[in-house]
This record gives sequence, structure tokens and C-alpha cells, in this order.
Amino acid sequence: MEIEKWLDGKKTYIGGAGAILIGIGKALYDWYMGTFATDPWTEYGSWLIAGWTIIGGKSALKKLE
Repeated sequence: MEIEKWLDGKKTYIGGAGAILIGIGKALYDWYMGTFATDPWTEYGSWLIAGWTIIGGKSALKKLE
């Protein structure tokens, strides 16, 4: 029960961190396989920006309360 209560307030941060890790993981995997994108910001940066936006949006909303 304690873990569920703790996780409930952290869902947005976990989601944002997950999106960032997807971008990093995809970039590293493609680099390892030799298929790195010709336009990395479109391919991998969108995940990084999405995760950063999710985390930043949560922080901004908290300040408005």
C-alpha cells in the first residue's frame, strides 16, 4: 500500500523519464546496429523533448497550485 501511494504522485515523472530513456535507448541501439538516423533530432530528439516537456509541465502545474 505504501508503494502504491508513493508511485501515485510520481507517475508523470516516471513517464517523462521513460520517454527520455526511449530516445536514448533507440539512439544507442541504432548506433550499435549501424543504422543511426540521418536526422537524429527528428528520430531521437522528439522522445527527449517529449520527456522533458512532460516533466517540466508537471513542475509548472505544481507551482500554479
